[in-house]
Amino acid sequence: MQRVAAHRLRRSTSRCRHARHEARDPGHNDRSVIEMTLPHALVDLRQARRSLAAELRAHGFEREHLDDVVSVVNELVTAAHECQVSRPLELTVVEYPQVTTVRLRCDHKVELRDKPFQLRERMLSRLTLECGRRARPDGDVDLWAEVIRRPPADHDARRAVHS
Repeated sequence: MQRVAAHRLRRSTSRCRHARHEARDPGHNDRSVIEMTLPHALVDLRQARRSLAAELRAHGFEREHLDDVVSVVNELVTAAHECQVSRPLELTVVEYPQVTTVRLRCDHKVELRDKPFQLRERMLSRLTLECGRRARPDGDVDLWAEVIRRPPADHDARRAVHS
């Protein structure tokens, strides 16, 4: 049973679209766009994180920023699953010079706040410039975040604090 579920996850997460879009801003010649569909009944979140990390690595993301983006996506996906979404989640990751934007489209209202300790909020506030929830005209909801691209010195200092 678990093999079948894992196989479905691999097939679903492997349906990625890659695109290079020309930006209209002079400082943004092009940007990487990664789109993935994650199953609504996510059995193996670890496999989804690995698939996303492989996609980000293929697009040339530095290790530290890649880890930050994967952590933020993990929190958004977990929030969606805690609210029992009923359709596959559509993930879009767009890379800019200073931030990477993440958008997770869900089929109904999803709450980012986790009570009583607000651990998700604290983690997201540490890794993002902003994050939130946006209602769509069709009734769906986007969870979104702008993940900060930190200078390498910040990563070294953060590692020293956590060691």
